[in-house]
Amino acid sequence: MLFNPADHTIECGDNDEFIKLSIPASQLLELLILSKGELVTRDYLLTEVWDKNGLRGSNNNLNQYMSILRRTLANHGCDNLFITIPKIGFRLNTDIKIETRAGPGDEGIAPANSSAQKKHMKELAILVISFLCIVIPLAGFILLKQFTSHYDITNSDLVEVAPGCHALYLHKFSDNEKLRAKIQINAMLSELKLKCDAGNTLLFDNIDPIPNDDDYGRTFLSFCNNVGEKTLANCTDFFYSAWKEPHE
Repeated sequence: MLFNPADHTIECGDNDEFIKLSIPASQLLELLILSKGELVTRDYLLTEVWDKNGLRGSNNNLNQYMSILRRTLANHGCDNLFITIPKIGFRLNTDIKIETRAGPGDEGIAPANSSAQKKHMKELAILVISFLCIVIPLAGFILLKQFTSHYDITNSDLVEVAPGCHALYLHKFSDNEKLRAKIQINAMLSELKLKCDAGNTLLFDNIDPIPNDDDYGRTFLSFCNNVGEKTLANCTDFFYSAWKEPHE
């Protein structure tokens, strides 16, 4: 089978039959062949095949032409030339051998790893990193709540960390850690511009060992209102993946 992108035809070698492809289908085939097995995103294909030709494309258009292209190739003995990456794009099946022949005066188009394609890949990478930045701290907080030893408020030692303000430590601290925790809590309250008095109770934990410097690591603080002797409500939670004491 021989594909000629100049006139949008496929020549089937057995019977010299020529198949005329639509322009969008021909351009899609050429872009995917030039990608040499690299991922080609949907956004890139829509930009190159539709937007740059003054047309308005959509994922439905792309799916329709890819389906027609697959069916045309399959009817002439070329199955599974493309692999679909769900919701992202397509790539060439590198198990199928493809040879390119350059003729005189041929003009190639930009390969799929051109600046536009790289831009789309960069945007995808930023999206993934942003997602991880949200998920990882959340997972840390869930693990903190899951594995930390919790105490009934009536049976736990409330520590006065500021005049009238008490904190409940969610796991056992050494005497030195309690002192460091008190310093850290007051620094956090100052940074968050929170005033804690007799009407509040703080819940505090630090997953990492409290050091002797200003890097306290993974830290959890909950600022709660007292609504009864045993009841806390309207708590505002703060989780830091790497809290550091601010400097003036």
